[in-house]
Amino acid sequence: MTLSYEFSYAFTQCGFISTTIANTLFIYLTILHIKKITGTYKVMVLVFSLMGIMFSAWELVARPFAHNYNKALMYFSLNTWLGASHEFLQFAIILYASFYLIILAIIAVQFVFRYFTLCRPNFARKFGGFGVIVWISYSLISGAIYGGSLYYFCHPDNFSDSYMRDIIADSYNLTITDVPRFLMIPYAEDGSVRWHNLNFLLAGVAILGLQYLIIIYCGVRMHTILQKELSQQSVVNRKLQKQFFRALVVQTVVPTFLFVLPSPISNRTSRG
Repeated sequence: MTLSYEFSYAFTQCGFISTTIANTLFIYLTILHIKKITGTYKVMVLVFSLMGIMFSAWELVARPFAHNYNKALMYFSLNTWLGASHEFLQFAIILYASFYLIILAIIAVQFVFRYFTLCRPNFARKFGGFGVIVWISYSLISGAIYGGSLYYFCHPDNFSDSYMRDIIADSYNLTITDVPRFLMIPYAEDGSVRWHNLNFLLAGVAILGLQYLIIIYCGVRMHTILQKELSQQSVVNRKLQKQFFRALVVQTVVPTFLFVLPSPISNRTSRG
C-alpha cells in the first residue's frame, strides 16, 4: 500500500506544479497580452485560474483519499508530513471538497454570462461591477453548502467507525480513530436508512446537479444560437464566439475528469 501512497502523492505534486505553471502563465498573458478577453469575462477567467492554483495547492495539504466498501464510503486525509491536528485536517478535507464545487459554480456562471452575451447583451452587463460580488458569492455559497453538508451529515459515529474499522486496518494499517475522516453509510446494520448520511447525498446531488443543469442548458442554447445567428455575422466574430464556446466546454470537461480520473490511483474499493 505504501507504493500506492507514494504514487498518489507524486501524481498530486506533479498536478500542482503543472497547474501552477500553466495558470500563472495564463494569468500573465491574460493581463498583459491577450486583448480579446476584456471586461467581466476577463475577471471570470482570472478568478477561475486563481481558484485552480488554490485547489491544486490545497490538495497537497488535505491529501484526500476515499475508500469504498460494501455500500459505504470513507473520505479521509493521509497527510502525515504536516503534523497538523485532527481537526485541522478534517477542515482541510471539507475545504478541498468545497473548492471543487466553487470551481464548478464559476464555470456555470461563465456559461450563463456567455449565454446572455449572445442573446441579451444588456443583461450580461449586470455581471460586472456589483454583479461580480453576486456571482462570486453564489460560487462560494455553493461550495459552502456542499462542504457544510459533508461536515454536518457525515461526521463519524460509533456505528460508522465500527463498520469501517477492520477494512481500514487491513488495507492501510491504520487505526480508524487516528484518521481525520468523514463517512457515508446509507444503511444501518438492520437495513434501516441512515437519514443523516443520506441527507448528504441529497444535498450534494442537488447542488452539484444544479451546476451541471445550468451548464447543459446554457451550452445547448448557445450552440443553437451559434448555429442560427452567427451565419449572419462577420467571419472574425464567428470564430471568436466559437472559441469562447469551446473554451467553456474544455473548462467544464477538464476539471471534471481531473477530479474523477485520479480515483483509480487515490481511491480503493473493497467488497464485503
